[in-house]
Amino acid sequence: MSVPSAWVGYFSNRWRGNVNASKLLLWDMLAIGTALNVVTSFLALLLLAKGATYSAIFFHFALLPYNLFLVLSLWRSSEKSRTTKIIAVIWFAITIMI
Repeated sequence: MSVPSAWVGYFSNRWRGNVNASKLLLWDMLAIGTALNVVTSFLALLLLAKGATYSAIFFHFALLPYNLFLVLSLWRSSEKSRTTKIIAVIWFAITIMI
């Protein structure tokens, strides 16, 4: 089973810096990334309430690789500014803590 080319294009475009840094920050990180983190955190809380501790920990940290990918992709972008870097690092720290 192969990975669809749309997924490969999504990740490779971001990693190579072909995506505008403001789009990467505002849409990918702050909109989509935050929404995904809220959903998985809510699921983790539900699992924790049910007593499924290991499953809750898994879901809480499931998006960590994706979040790290987004931050590193933004740092690799040629259009990044100091403010963009600071926002990305703060966002990443919040996603880990919450």
